[in-house]
Amino acid sequence: MPRTADYTIQGFLYQFNKTVLDILSAQDEDKVTVEGIIEDIEVATPTTLTAVQCKYHEASTSFTASAVYKPLLQMLKHFSENQSASIRYILFAHFSGVGTPAP
Repeated sequence: MPRTADYTIQGFLYQFNKTVLDILSAQDEDKVTVEGIIEDIEVATPTTLTAVQCKYHEASTSFTASAVYKPLLQMLKHFSENQSASIRYILFAHFSGVGTPAP
């Protein structure tokens, strides 16, 4: 059985790869913040802010609500306190037993 540290490192790499993708797809005027005030990755455009939370669940063989309830509650709390802000919340999660949906 793999060590827990292996999953932690894989989680960091997962977030790093998502961050690189967001940086490469950003426009020149966009600002990408890693480990921002709201979430793991924040992409600020002239019109909106996208807050991305990354979760890596290698040991999970299927999706469960208990695996995502905490980040969802944190996003909902932030939304309820900032309803007038134009913020788009994204939960970007990996579960080893769940396939990638077709585009």
